[in-house]
Amino acid sequence: MNKFQAATLFVFIAYILLAFVKVQDTEISIKELQILLISETHAEKGIAFTKGLNVYPEQPNKSIYNQKGVKVGGVAFDLKGEYTVYVSCPPLIPLLTSLITPLFKNSLKGSSIFFIFSGIFLLWAFYLFAKNFLDEKERPLFMLLSISPFVLTSYFYNDMNINPFMLSFSLFTYMALVQYVTTNIRKWLYLFAFCFGICIWSSYFTLSLIPSFFIVVFGLPSRKKGLTKKLFIELSLVLTFTILTVLLYHIATLPGFIEKLSERVAERISGTKDLGGEIEQTGMIPIKLWLSRLITRSLSNYSPILFVLGSFGLVTLIIQFLKNKYFTDLRLHVCCFFSWGVPAAFILKNGSYVHPYFLMYFVFFFSLSTLLFLNVLVKRIGEYNVKFALAIKYIILILFLGFSIPRSYLKVSKISLVEVFFKGNVPEIYESK
Repeated sequence: MNKFQAATLFVFIAYILLAFVKVQDTEISIKELQILLISETHAEKGIAFTKGLNVYPEQPNKSIYNQKGVKVGGVAFDLKGEYTVYVSCPPLIPLLTSLITPLFKNSLKGSSIFFIFSGIFLLWAFYLFAKNFLDEKERPLFMLLSISPFVLTSYFYNDMNINPFMLSFSLFTYMALVQYVTTNIRKWLYLFAFCFGICIWSSYFTLSLIPSFFIVVFGLPSRKKGLTKKLFIELSLVLTFTILTVLLYHIATLPGFIEKLSERVAERISGTKDLGGEIEQTGMIPIKLWLSRLITRSLSNYSPILFVLGSFGLVTLIIQFLKNKYFTDLRLHVCCFFSWGVPAAFILKNGSYVHPYFLMYFVFFFSLSTLLFLNVLVKRIGEYNVKFALAIKYIILILFLGFSIPRSYLKVSKISLVEVFFKGNVPEIYESK
């Protein structure tokens, strides 16, 4: 077993152990209840499940109960009453979940197992990227650096959710396009179309990938020369057709879809409803408070080391580009991965202020950018003292793993970091004042 395989096995075992802790949990969260009730609705309502899911009721004060007569706090589900439109989630993931949960007497366990396998799928995506796009010496370190974003992204909100499934197919889509652009072999275009179809039918967040696709077509150093126009036309046709399928599906099955979708987008960009205090009174989120949340959540979810070194890595790439106007394939990948997270984090300002998972698309960026910065750092220090450079590299890695695995365990075990580190007092930057 080589170092790359050993590192992959280590991350896999860590994930399985944390998943085992999660499966023992008998409580159900709002997010998991959403997924399960959507799945249950398929049997009665068919694929247009969103007609049976009243997440944003027109009458917010109305008491809503689920099929078992249990009142659902915070989120309202009405499987038999009047339905409103829920446009935030296309139907693929709930549909897949509904196919698996009947195999288990406990539908929560079935849902958890589906998302655990989605996490393993995401690990496989990391592995394939390392194998196909990184040098042999870089692969083990990249896999170890993936453990924090990989594991933590699977457990945002302390429960299973759509993130690992969506992120894995996002990376598969990107890798298929890069292979097609560099080889012009037709099978990669078909794989790209299939994977992007999975993405867009799973979440509208995947629209944020589109700018990176065109960056690859026009800017990838190793792309097939003379084929840019052809690649652009093919890419445009595939994206247009795939996006239209899910939009037309929603227009056909959900009355008022366009209006509701527009309202949701507008709300996520600048909405302040239900945020309380001065924010709701003034109608704007203070830039300082908003940035503080983004930074603290990134430090928490991606680890301080990954956040700091990954940010330095991006700055280093920008400086290098300004100096020589040239990127290698790998450096271009880092910039593309950064672009994935920009729309949700910086454009949908309300969403990133309220929800931690709006930062999830920085997963690949932080791992890869940290790797590249570490390589530059070790190379520069190694010019003076090789042993000292290697010592720094391993110390950083040990500190990173020492933070990431315990942090992930606290997350999965639902042990509050506020209780552990702040004795129950919420830090001021997390409060809306």
